[in-house]
Amino acid sequence: MYHIFLALITFILFSGCSTKKSYILYSDKTPIINHTLNQSIGITSIKLPAYLQHKKIPYLSHNNEILYLENKRWVSYLEDQLTSRLVNTFQKALSTSKVYHYPHNTDTKTDIVLHITIHKFIADHDSVDLEASWQNNNYSERFTTQVPIHREEDVIRGMNQAFEALESALLRSLQ
Repeated sequence: MYHIFLALITFILFSGCSTKKSYILYSDKTPIINHTLNQSIGITSIKLPAYLQHKKIPYLSHNNEILYLENKRWVSYLEDQLTSRLVNTFQKALSTSKVYHYPHNTDTKTDIVLHITIHKFIADHDSVDLEASWQNNNYSERFTTQVPIHREEDVIRGMNQAFEALESALLRSLQ
């Protein structure tokens, strides 16, 4: 009986001690734009495909099956991370505090309301692919980019670079 109890305790300890790493998509780069925007901007929560609506980090296998990286996950939900990051990037790049997470962080009506939908954001064999569209007031645009990666460890870096490219394109669209 003692050996069974010892084996059970050992199993529980080792199964609960797997190393899990948590990640955020963060950039300290601020896109440079050549104009001042005096209008207020409301950024709605970014819409994501179903495979990104939890904390697991996805990638496409060689047979186009969505799998998730082992022992790696997002610190918080990607929708919240990306929306907050975009609001912060816009505030820094536009040198204005008139950028809000809309409608959550403002009681006033904003001049521009930006709706962003990410259609694809995933590592695919040797690249991270990002496909998105956005609409602000009466203007809409599509965006696509691929960032080369060489191994699984590059997935987070590739996703970060792809989102930086989207941020820059969104800022340019306001000019």
